[in-house]
Amino acid sequence: LENALGLPITLVNRTSDTNIITKVADKAVAVGFTIATTSSESGAPEEKTVIVYNPEVSNQALLLSRTLNNALLSAFTSTGTSTEKIVVYVGNDAVVTE
Repeated sequence: LENALGLPITLVNRTSDTNIITKVADKAVAVGFTIATTSSESGAPEEKTVIVYNPEVSNQALLLSRTLNNALLSAFTSTGTSTEKIVVYVGNDAVVTE
């Protein structure tokens, strides 16, 4: 079973649903991630979830993508200042309502 080994991730809510971050966090923690910080960005709600990740943690990013309904993945090159390895910009597709 794949495990994220406690990798801290940052969640940014880009939806109008205040509960979605909790749902996404629960799903991420269930596969071994820890939640570093959460925040919200106002503006037009995003439909698509995007996972921005450091290539060092591509396996964990893939795991997270599968956990969040195959969220889009976008690698970035570390600038050296950012300690964040994975940032999830949460869209409405992150949680499929049953």
